[in-house]
Amino acid sequence: MRAAVNSVDPLERSDESTLRWLVRCGIRYVIIFALGWVLVAATFDRPNDPTSLDFSVRLPFWESFLRGLSGGWGPLLIEGWQSLVVLGFIARHRHQETVGSFRLRAGFLLLFPLWPYVIFTPLNMLLILAGVQVLFAALVMPLRKVSLPGS
Repeated sequence: MRAAVNSVDPLERSDESTLRWLVRCGIRYVIIFALGWVLVAATFDRPNDPTSLDFSVRLPFWESFLRGLSGGWGPLLIEGWQSLVVLGFIARHRHQETVGSFRLRAGFLLLFPLWPYVIFTPLNMLLILAGVQVLFAALVMPLRKVSLPGS
């Protein structure tokens, strides 16, 4: 009887510490945010060329793209720490709910860190950042694997 109690499938164990889970979330979040920010940088409006006196001359795409990429640290820090705080508040529920309902709740709550962007951000950037949050919650956030009945 003792062996039956200790033979729990390690994928279904719920004793992973919250801190370790948050670190795993943080690493995955930075990766998915970086990929989303590449898309944001590619869709930025190209600014005017400061070396030209003609205001209709824009920077070349690659120079504008690199400028956009370099500006991603601020949004990552602002949005990233807020997202991890939200995940920290709901972390204990990840074992008490089904995976689908937890992902749905997390996806909804992860939209709240976007509030600083609502007023002054171009719509395409806001939609991409919202997509990053939802994609993270729906597909990338680490959760236990669910075994199918009869498996």
